[in-house]
Amino acid sequence: MPSRTKTQKLILLANFTSLLFWIFLLSRLCILYPLTGARFLPGGIADFYINLLLFSTIYDLSSFYIVIRHIYGTSFISSIITSFAKLILLLILHRYPKIARSQLFPLLLLLQSLREIIYRYYNTQKVRTFNHPGANIYKLKNLVFITIQPIESIVSTILIFQSLTELPALDSIWPSIDEITESYVKLFIRVVLVIGPVSLYFVYRRTVSKFTRSWSLLGHSKEE
Repeated sequence: MPSRTKTQKLILLANFTSLLFWIFLLSRLCILYPLTGARFLPGGIADFYINLLLFSTIYDLSSFYIVIRHIYGTSFISSIITSFAKLILLLILHRYPKIARSQLFPLLLLLQSLREIIYRYYNTQKVRTFNHPGANIYKLKNLVFITIQPIESIVSTILIFQSLTELPALDSIWPSIDEITESYVKLFIRVVLVIGPVSLYFVYRRTVSKFTRSWSLLGHSKEE
């Protein structure tokens, strides 16, 4: 078996660490939410989720720039759009922590945790097996993305809409803000609400196309 480079070891460590953290987040949500409801989310799990989401986004962007952009079949646009969507959600939750009390926030945590766990496990296996993770885990990753991503996008959009109700109180958390800056902030969020779903749709369509193509190739191989 060939030895791994330092970059491969770092990617393996980062993905495995992220995998453990997302499992921990999902476990904590499944244990505490039935007992306490959404009351514990703003001060408890939400802070951990924000830090984990920030770590995952920074890692994804850095790993894409260093490694993944050199691999055939990867898309710079889809990676940037996905990371940008995560950053917008992260900033919204950090700026308006009351949004974490929404009943949709636990659903977002559940969906994103499931998707990230499968994705990080796939990346871990991909590095561990030297780019041969197996057809089953590859299909599972795409299937989870296809089924979860639309719901996750809708939930994220609704949460961003709910954050708009907090905008009139923006000067209370940002005392130095003026009316012009506040108007730009409102405009920026509205632009994100328009462009974000459209961009995510193209990323989603590309993944569906790759998934259906892999299934068709699998069917042809079985016939032969």
